[in-house]
Amino acid sequence: MSFQDDIKRFSQDNPKTSLPVSGGFFEYYIEGDAKKSLVLLPGHFGEPETLFKHIDSLKRQFKVLAISYPPEIKTNDALGDAIAKLISFYRLTNVYVYGQGYGGLLAMNVAKRHPELISGLILEDVELLTNALPEDAKKKFVKDADLKARLAKVQPPSMYQNGELKAFLKPLPEDSRDVTYLTDLASYTLGRSSKEKSLAQNERFVDLLNNQSYDLKDFENLKSRVLIMHLEKSAVAPEKRKELESLFMYPIVNRLDGNSYASLVNPSQSITFIRGFLNAMPLLES
Repeated sequence: MSFQDDIKRFSQDNPKTSLPVSGGFFEYYIEGDAKKSLVLLPGHFGEPETLFKHIDSLKRQFKVLAISYPPEIKTNDALGDAIAKLISFYRLTNVYVYGQGYGGLLAMNVAKRHPELISGLILEDVELLTNALPEDAKKKFVKDADLKARLAKVQPPSMYQNGELKAFLKPLPEDSRDVTYLTDLASYTLGRSSKEKSLAQNERFVDLLNNQSYDLKDFENLKSRVLIMHLEKSAVAPEKRKELESLFMYPIVNRLDGNSYASLVNPSQSITFIRGFLNAMPLLES
């Protein structure tokens, strides 16, 4: 089945909701009805439609909240606090936060700042970006982010989105059978994003380097309640994977087949690991 067919069916069955929170206008999906809740924080493009297969499958067993990041909120602490307010607004219980890529870093922020709300974390293909990064690497990252921001400000939206699409597909082999599906997915998602959202995401990445830091004490309340999923063909270096694992007490670590595109095209393995992890977690008193 094509992406267009998949997303058409999903959109018909799952209406999107919106709500102003902490100065930002949140758009999100809220589905399912269960005592265990799963908050989905996307990585690619910051739009929940990239996780629509996760939503569709996991809503059958859990309360699922999948969030788009509003452009009005430009720091990770402010965005994490706003997400916590959204969790409280819906009175979600036994809340586990899943984050893919950047979404995983944001999930860690929410868990650190609001431990009373979060029962566990699920992190997929996450590379730490904190103020502990070496200065030369930090300067390069900030320089690249600044260039991207300047291009976003001067380019017409269509040109900028085309550049984002090309950058997203660049690591993918041209003969890959997934090119059409991923191109359609990225085009659809970028069409629902904006330059303002991209600029805000850029600022939040720089904020990670300047203001975010973590240690074991930040997550000591999540002992044995963290699932980390590394990709077999990830760009994340082995030492960075170990650095992430070292922040948690007795995390469960699994490996996913494929590269960073795998969970977008066929996330069945990711969904299976998530479901198994959540089912193994006891219900906690709210």
